[in-house]
Parts: sequence; structure tokens; C-alpha cells
Amino acid sequence: MPFCGNCGQKISDTARFCESCGTAVLSEKSNSYRRSVFEGKIHKCPNCGEILKAFELNCPACGYELRDRKTPSAVKEFVLKLEYIESRREYEKPRGFFTAAEALQRVSKTDEQKISLIKSFSVPNSKEDMLEFMILATSNINTRTYDSTNTTISKSEKELSAAWYSKAQQVYEKAKHSYSSDSTFTDIKELYDSCNEKIKKAKKNGIFKWFLLFGWIPLIWIIIIVFLVISEPKEEAKELQRLENIVIEVEMALENDEYDLAMMHAKSIDYSAGISNDEMERQWDIKRDYLIKKIIDVAAEDGIVMEYPTDTADEKDKQNVKNYSNSTSKGYQQNIEEFNNRLENTEEQLKSIVNDSNNQADTSKEELIGFEDGTYKTTNVKNFTFEIPNYWQEEGSKNEYLQYYAEKGDKCVMLSIAYPKEPDDKYDVSFDGLYADNENMIQAVGAMFTDGDVIDYEIFESNYGVKGILYRFTYNQKIDWFTKTDGSGYCFCFPSEDERRWFYVVLLHTNNISSDRYTNDYMTLISSIKEKS
Repeated sequence: MPFCGNCGQKISDTARFCESCGTAVLSEKSNSYRRSVFEGKIHKCPNCGEILKAFELNCPACGYELRDRKTPSAVKEFVLKLEYIESRREYEKPRGFFTAAEALQRVSKTDEQKISLIKSFSVPNSKEDMLEFMILATSNINTRTYDSTNTTISKSEKELSAAWYSKAQQVYEKAKHSYSSDSTFTDIKELYDSCNEKIKKAKKNGIFKWFLLFGWIPLIWIIIIVFLVISEPKEEAKELQRLENIVIEVEMALENDEYDLAMMHAKSIDYSAGISNDEMERQWDIKRDYLIKKIIDVAAEDGIVMEYPTDTADEKDKQNVKNYSNSTSKGYQQNIEEFNNRLENTEEQLKSIVNDSNNQADTSKEELIGFEDGTYKTTNVKNFTFEIPNYWQEEGSKNEYLQYYAEKGDKCVMLSIAYPKEPDDKYDVSFDGLYADNENMIQAVGAMFTDGDVIDYEIFESNYGVKGILYRFTYNQKIDWFTKTDGSGYCFCFPSEDERRWFYVVLLHTNNISSDRYTNDYMTLISSIKEKS
């Protein structure tokens, strides 16, 4: 039975016209087959006639170099339309006192037309067009528009970047469904992933800038400047070098499986510079404890059982008394002998020393009440609870930011708990994500000040399993053209995976105060952080 040459419907052998479309039946031969329609173009090598695939630079058959390949027509058409819209832009003359500020908050008619074109222009199905559109879209995305603290970015720039990013997503999804197994999709995916990484970095930098702008400004305006130039004593530098050498000896002994030797070196770590530095003593006590536990764990892997030494504290007490004796006018040997006699024969004297220390501690508690029963309160922040001593006076808190002061004036101590207003839907909000990006975090903490530097960090976990990284930093902050102030502090950063937010708990103080009591309470505070059930 023949078919209509126009619409393809079956017709009877004797029909002269198609019953469906009315087309005249020309001949039996011409109506015996359906009409064939060929779509697209076949590209061939001009030298040998070999059929070419997309993006070929040389003929696969004869090696002929292909030049002057044209830009895909769809991309060319799209660019011409954008240029035409831009050529008709009308620049408005400034009007009024607030024109510049208002201009940042509006979108011009020209930009509205460009945004509409970018969003509505259909991306063709060819691989060449998709790759060209992805290159065009990603190169026009301004990642600075994703920095929420950048006040110089206009609304037009933000919406144009959002439109280009939307186009990049459209191209990526279309290529994923059409060419997921093709090498072209790999190129498209690399461009898309690179763009997303840049946007994530811009957003993260925005978080820290936000923290700097809205977290530290109240402190900077309240502090009355006291500029102190402190140079590290040579004796302290010498002591630090001695301790670093001991750490190296411990590591070398561990590498040689000499666990007893490693333990002996680790136990001898004790900061004992002539100038008292309670904070440095605490740091090296933590270091000694860490190395001893490491030795025990490594030895256990080899089947060797080692116990935590119980004489470490005694050795430290002996060293402290030795240092005290050296500061008197008596001879070195005589003082050591007197100390050993007291240690062996007069326990009451040691008890008296302990009681005196307790009395001093009680005096400090009267001046600054810490974590005693009923002297702290539990504060809820989002899905976490914090135990904060009552001596911290809340002042200057804002949305998504709590701020407290223990001292103000030329001696200032501040505590803050902050988190970004919006959740982070792009970045890996987890401890692993924080640890993987630790270098950027170190730079961000230092960048909060005119001259800031992270001098140490460690993985820290609260008593309730809240895990993050604790950074110790020093800073020198410029207040105005003539005055600066310096100090140090801690920043504990941890993620809330359920809410996809980062939390920052910061202790900051000037260098002209004794910070030990605040530091101890800060460590207790971050140890109390608990996620609400």
C-alpha cells in the first residue's frame, strides 16, 4: 500500500488525492516511501574527506591541521544580543544627596534586559555550544558578589552574577544528562566545580570579615590605648630552644623504638625561665602531657605496656623549689641539701606550702569568682548550651552575637560567642571540612587584626563531644593614626552540622593584665559546650 508523500498517511491504490491532507498523488513510485529529513551538518576534513568529531584540531586520518574553526553560531548570536543591549545603555545623571548610595541598591533597565536574556536564552544541544556557554558563563561570574561584607558591590552586579551562575547550572545539568560519559562533560564539570570552589571561598571569607566588622568594633572603640613594647627576653628564648631540643630528642627516641628513653626526655619538659610566664608554663605542661600519652600509645602498638608516670608532679615541685633556692643568697649545693632534707623529713612544711597556695587561690576567688556552685549560668545559643561565669557582664550583644566584658578601660578583657546569620549550604560544615581547610582558617583569624598572628592551635573536644579547633593568637590593633594596642587570646571554632553553621568562641585581652585566671575559666567554658538534645 502506498503512502502520501506529504504527510506520510496510508492511501489506497486507486486514490488520486490524500484523504488526510489533500495532496495530489503523483505516481505510484513517488508515494511508496516515507519522506526522509536530514538534521544538522556533517563536518569533513578539507584534505581527505574524513568525518570530524567535535573539537578536533587535527584530522584523525591524515593529520591535517584544522584552522579558522568558527565559533558556534548560538554563542555568537547570544553575544551579539548582549552587545546590542549594552550599546543602548543610558547613563542617568546624579540626582540628590544620596544618589551614590541609592544607585548601589537598584538595577538599571539595561541590566534588567541583560539578566532576562541570560536566563531565557536556550542552550543548544551540541557539545561545542555547551562548552562555549559554560566558558562564557563562568568567566562572567563575579565571585566578589558572594562576599556579604563587601559594600561596594551594586545590586546590578549581584543579580548579573546570579544570572550567569544560573546559566552555568543549566549548562551543567544539560551536559550531565546528554554527555555524561563523554570527555567534553569532563571539561564542563571541571569549569563548573572550579567556579563553585571560588564562590565557597568568597562566602567563607565573608563570614570572617563579618565577624571582624561586627564583633571587634565595640572592643576597639571601648579600649583606651595603652601601647606597650615588649621584647622577648634572651633568657626566655634560650629556655624555649632547650625545650624544643627535648621534643626533638623524644621524637628521635620514638623513631628508634626507645620508649624508656623517650619517656625520660618527655618527663623532663618543664618551662623554667627566670622570668615568670604562667601562660607559657601551661602550654609546655600540655605539651609534656601530650608527648607522654603519645609514647604510651605508640608503645602499646608494639605490645609494650607503659603507665603514665606518677612522679611527674613531684619532679616539677623539686624544680620549682630549686629555682626558688637559686634566687636566694645561699649557695646552690646548700640550698639543694636543705630542700632534700625538708622533702624527706618535714611533710608538714610541704603541707604548709600547699595551704598557702590554697589561701592565695581563695583570695583570687574573692576577687574573681569562677566556676563555683551557683556562680555561673547556662546560656542557650541556637542548639548549644554554654556555662558562663557570673562575673562576665553582657554588653554590646547583637543578633547572632553575644558579647561580655570582665574588665574595661585601659585593661580590657572580652568574651564573645558568634555565628553567621545564614546557614552555609555550599561548604562542608563538619570537623573534617574545618580540618581540611585549616590553613585558610589560620590566615582568617590573623586577618581579623591590623597585625594578627596565630601562634599555636590544637584539636579540642568539649566534655560533651563538641569537637573543633582551638587557635591561640597574638594581635597588634591600630586604633587611629597615633595609637595602637596589643594583646592575645583564643578562638575556638566548631561546626553545627545540623544547622550548617560555624560557631566562634573568642577570649581576647590586652597584654597589660594577668590573664591566667581568665584563660582557665575560658578553657572550662569551652569544655562545657553541649549540644541540646
